[in-house]
Amino acid sequence: MNETFELTAVRDPLGAFDQVAFRLFQKRPSGRVVLVEGFNLGEYKPEDEALHSWRPPDFSISPETAQKLVDRLWEYGYRPSAAKGSAGQLDAVQQHLADMRKLVGAKLKVTL
Repeated sequence: MNETFELTAVRDPLGAFDQVAFRLFQKRPSGRVVLVEGFNLGEYKPEDEALHSWRPPDFSISPETAQKLVDRLWEYGYRPSAAKGSAGQLDAVQQHLADMRKLVGAKLKVTL
């Protein structure tokens, strides 16, 4: 059986908080849908073996689902921290290049 889950994101579903809500689910071949209904939390001391031994991930999603999640978060205005300035910078560079084309075209009396 395919144990990969799908993950969806909804921006502030209740309209009361500035949050993104996630729903983790799995579609079964029968057409039924299995919903994750919460997570169990365990508390450990820093030296406990459970913190230092390998264990399976709490859940996994397919690369396609991860891409959908990234796309949805992008729609909501979230950007990677490392790329915060890149969108505005690209617009500025494109505008600068358009200006340079106009200047060069006018100087050389050609259409670029």
